[in-house]
Amino acid sequence: MTLLTPVLHARGRFTVAAPFALQSNVLYECIAIRTFSDYVGAGLDAFSKFYEPMGISHERYEEDQAAGASICTFASSETELVYIPDSYITSLPILDQVAYSRIVLSVDLGALPDAVDLTFLRSTIAADVEAIIGKAAPVVNLHQAASKGVVTQAQHEALETARQAAITNQQTDRARLLATQEQLAATQAKVTLLEQILRDYGFLQ
Repeated sequence: MTLLTPVLHARGRFTVAAPFALQSNVLYECIAIRTFSDYVGAGLDAFSKFYEPMGISHERYEEDQAAGASICTFASSETELVYIPDSYITSLPILDQVAYSRIVLSVDLGALPDAVDLTFLRSTIAADVEAIIGKAAPVVNLHQAASKGVVTQAQHEALETARQAAITNQQTDRARLLATQEQLAATQAKVTLLEQILRDYGFLQ
């Protein structure tokens, strides 16, 4: 009998023999490995807990016990815990796999008037994310929750005056690029004119 025991916290796609099953499109992590004696010491019967419910004979349980089998606990974010004897594991994940997780950043803007246009902010955040970490076309979602309390017109005007005064960036990257290109073109035109004047007076060949 072959016992294919994963290392603790091994993560990836495992394959197992019937009657046990793992979803082929789910990444599992082996979060615990316990021997039969561990369960005996805890006052638990591994046969009635893991073998009998799956229709496995007591003879097979005794064979696994004699071979020194262990019960592996598999966890994933998409399923409940799964308990499988390592004698039923048929393949382990390739250990050079790189773990990926979905990352979500959020910014609490506090209470703002509903009329505030956040289009420029969202496009700027997306452009900065792409430029900084190289993630193409990141999705910037907008989430809105009801504000507690009431804002009077006078309070709104004071808050808007302060908010508008604090704004330092109202140009898109493209607008800044076009402005820079215009400045460079004007500077180059001046340099060309000065070079021509120097040539006319014999200072440049």
